[in-house]
Amino acid sequence: MKALYEKLRLIVPEAEESLVKRSNILQMVLRYQPIGRQSLAEKLQMTERPLRTETNQLKELGLLESTRTGMRITPLGEEMLGFVRNLLHSNSSLLENEKRLSQTLHLNEVHIIDNDLEGNQGAINQMGVFLATYLNRLLPEGPITLAVTGGTTIMEVSKYLNHDLLTRPRQFLVVPARGGMGESVAAQANTISEQLAKRLQGKSTTLYVPDSLTETACTLLKQEPAIQHTLEVLRQTNVLLFSVGDARIMAERRGFPQALTKEILAKGAVGEAFGCFYTEEGEIVYRMPRIGLQLEQLTEIEYPILIAGGCTKSKAVKAFAKVAPNQFILVTDRGVSHSILNEVTH
Repeated sequence: MKALYEKLRLIVPEAEESLVKRSNILQMVLRYQPIGRQSLAEKLQMTERPLRTETNQLKELGLLESTRTGMRITPLGEEMLGFVRNLLHSNSSLLENEKRLSQTLHLNEVHIIDNDLEGNQGAINQMGVFLATYLNRLLPEGPITLAVTGGTTIMEVSKYLNHDLLTRPRQFLVVPARGGMGESVAAQANTISEQLAKRLQGKSTTLYVPDSLTETACTLLKQEPAIQHTLEVLRQTNVLLFSVGDARIMAERRGFPQALTKEILAKGAVGEAFGCFYTEEGEIVYRMPRIGLQLEQLTEIEYPILIAGGCTKSKAVKAFAKVAPNQFILVTDRGVSHSILNEVTH
């Protein structure tokens, strides 16, 4: 693809500018749809006349459609966004960085978006677009059980998974991979799974238990029929969307006593995932009693996808590669990849 792209640039040098401009328009529509032309022009910082020309052409090509409430992207438009991303991607240094990062972390599959999630909503947009087109290529037809953890990253990227692109040949059952935690309701796994199921026109189940429990409470709650049902559904998970977090931040979010937080950090914890706090060497120094998917169950899931970005998560991502019991798929950003690769070369 890289060779083809170079030849196209040689013959039609102006094509690249038009390609980037139109992909930006499609991405912005996808993020805010339905959206009117005036609002779109403001967000893209374009005047309305040239934007009208571009959107009319995109409609003629079947990539955008007009509704009474504003413009929307079509399934073909989403597919083309993924194609453009791969085309531009193949001609950038990111491809080489993906290979280097996969070798460094000993992973089979790494995908890097050309942006940094740290305080950048546009990067979440790019990551969500990539994830939607990637899952469309990856997943077989038929019933799919998709599990999601909580957190703002999963909440945001899941907004870009829509039924027009993904559900034509598939039927989704979306399930929370864990209970609630001490953060906003919108970022909890139950909320994310319910809203995602609606977007995918699928079904959902719930896991209404606190994320942090005592051993005794865990044992008792696991005897409840509704919880047993959800745990059984989780055992059938085909796809898992999850993230990792900085150890200190996650301990604070979970409302740990200050003494426990200090103890965990004193043992060298740098990251947290699935209730496990782990060190740079991949040693688990504290495990929370919790109900939901456990770290060891990753081996039973065909497509475990770790989605994480921002320099602050680089240590947690790198260390998790030593903790994880099987090969997971990493979707990350420029910030994490640069932090990890620069650390390796210095």
